[in-house]
Amino acid sequence: VMTDHYIQRRRPAADLLAPRAEPDSYEYRGEVALYYPPQLESTPENELYLALAQVQQGANLASGIPRLERAIEQHRPTRPDIYYELARAYARTSNFAAVVRWCEEALSRDGTFVPALKELATAAMKTGRLADAARALEKAVALGPNDGYAQADLGNVYLQQGITAKALLDFQRAEALFSGIGDPYLAAKATHNLGYTYLLDGD
Repeated sequence: VMTDHYIQRRRPAADLLAPRAEPDSYEYRGEVALYYPPQLESTPENELYLALAQVQQGANLASGIPRLERAIEQHRPTRPDIYYELARAYARTSNFAAVVRWCEEALSRDGTFVPALKELATAAMKTGRLADAARALEKAVALGPNDGYAQADLGNVYLQQGITAKALLDFQRAEALFSGIGDPYLAAKATHNLGYTYLLDGD
């Protein structure tokens, strides 16, 4: 049986009901370590895997990006997704020249790799290379005609280029695709862009 004396000695000094400041973020930042097994055999595939893990969630970009870049340059993988993931990591740092470079490396291994086409288009738009963005998105749409996001992005590129006739078609297709999958928010965004394009077109 605990006595009053026992309880008093172990009562915390702090006020447990006092308001506490919440941290800004619970996201981990730092090196990504293996959970199980604690070590992997040193092979090219494992080196690429471990380097890739450092950048995929954006937790260790400062040291992860050069590590993945070194692993790629050393082992020259044939899979396009490895190069694409490096491009995505560079996109998080707003280094769009590097994004373009590594997306092009991915596409040189597989010209039909749609994620790299879309990432390349985004980087091209960020740097004002609208013609390059349009070419990449045109190919992405041709390869994935049911991709409403690519369709809407292509409409935005055409709109920025002042090619309203093409922009209208793409926004109409995006609206239909988003409505078809039951996403009213994205469908409404496409409808808004469609209306804005009609406005610019004087209709």
